[in-house]
Amino acid sequence: MKNNNRNRKGFTLAEILIVVAIIGVLAAVAFISVQSFMRGLTKLEYDGYAKEIFIAAQEHLSVAAGQGYLGRSGDDFGILDESNPEEKGVYYIVKDSGTNVSAGVLGLALPEGSVDEAIRSGGSFIIRYHKASATVLDVFYWSSDTGNYKHLAYSESDYTAFMNSRDNYEALKTYTDSSVIGYYGGVSAKGLPTPKELQPITLTVSNGDELKAN
Repeated sequence: MKNNNRNRKGFTLAEILIVVAIIGVLAAVAFISVQSFMRGLTKLEYDGYAKEIFIAAQEHLSVAAGQGYLGRSGDDFGILDESNPEEKGVYYIVKDSGTNVSAGVLGLALPEGSVDEAIRSGGSFIIRYHKASATVLDVFYWSSDTGNYKHLAYSESDYTAFMNSRDNYEALKTYTDSSVIGYYGGVSAKGLPTPKELQPITLTVSNGDELKAN
């Protein structure tokens, strides 16, 4: 008698479909994880750029104030922030695509060579500062024309949204148009030395032959 029982090898169609479905689920989970990881790296990068701008702007604004350049009539101080009645004399400067980075207070805060030119001219950012004391308070940074997480069209409403999200890392990491917004300031910046009150340099003559600079 012939043995009709054959040794069957391989997988059934149902088994293959199950394996494909499992692979698809794992791939989707992995993709989401990679996307979140890359977005997090971008946020850290932009936070670093914001810190560079913060430190450079603080240093140069302090020098400009000490030399009497900050506060000249006709300078563009940016936009007066009237959102918080307790914060008087606070302005913010928006550097977006097309902004002349060498003009007005922005030119004093970030002169050529103060930070990498790709950050200074290529990026978009907001510097928020207290004019009377030449103290930088906050810096927001984003990419407006390159990268996967760029913020294409800045509007005035963004400033309020940025300010409301300063302490919310995830909100700035996944902004409204899927962009990433870097930030430095607030509690993070409290360890940096900042001037309280700055006065212009004054020259006095003592005893008729001694010149003193204060």
